[in-house]
Formats: sequence, C-alpha cells, structure tokens
Amino acid sequence: MSFDIQYFPPDFYPIFMIVKFETQMFDLTGEDLEHHNSLFGKSVANFLKWKLIEKGYKPYIVPTPEGWQVKIEKDPILLSIKISAQWRDIEKIGESMLIWVVSTEAEVKKRFLSFFKKVDPDLYLGFLDKDIKDILFSEKKINVLSISEDRSII
Repeated sequence: MSFDIQYFPPDFYPIFMIVKFETQMFDLTGEDLEHHNSLFGKSVANFLKWKLIEKGYKPYIVPTPEGWQVKIEKDPILLSIKISAQWRDIEKIGESMLIWVVSTEAEVKKRFLSFFKKVDPDLYLGFLDKDIKDILFSEKKINVLSISEDRSII
C-alpha cells in the first residue's frame, strides 16, 4: 500500500527505524517507575544520550506518557528516539525477560515551514539511524534481535 504525503500534517514525516534488542546491562532497579507510569527505559535513554554526546550530538531526555524519549534539535528538524520495553514470552526468554525497542522519527519544526519549501528530514534521520546502529552493535553486551526501516511513504 502506498501513502501520499498529503494525508499527513505538513510538520510530521512518518519515517522511522525500529531496533529491538536484549541485554542485561541496564539496571532496572534504578528506574523511577512510581513517577513515570511504570515505564522502563530511563537507563536505556541515559545510555543512548551519553553515547550520542560522544558522537557530537546534543541530546536531552524527556519522559512521556508512552515511555522515555531522547530528543535532538537540529534546526529545522526535531529528531526523536523513543524507548520502550516489551515483556517476553516465558518460553522464549533469551538473555533477558525484556526486549528493548528503540525507534527513531524526525519532524520539521513548524516555524521553519514558511521559510523552506522542502525540508528533507530523511537526511538528518539517516545519520542518526546509522549512529544508533553503530552504538548498539558496538556494545558487546547488547544482542540486536531485529532492525526495520521504513522510508517508503516519502
């Protein structure tokens, strides 16, 4: 099925990457579940934040009702890395009971829409996606289970 960009608001471009991985390197006991809707992911967000700082980004962490996000402002684009956890089936437990899900998105900031006729968030997102994959694959304690990328609707 093919989508036409006209069906989406002009400030949102639904292009993304989703990475699923397992690891035991994050300390879940340090998660503040009481104040963040019982959502895991702050330790993963902090890990990604510091690794992205090493690569020259200026990320910051935001708690949301759906989970944790790492945001990066690269005018005219706002990059988002969403972090969530899925419980595994008891029969399929590998290294961990949780599967971590990291997804990326990019959106054009509204204030820039009047100045630019066409802003391509895919360029910014492509660099971020590559860096996220490099970070996850370079960590020996992380077992990447799957990666999916969808840019077909642009």
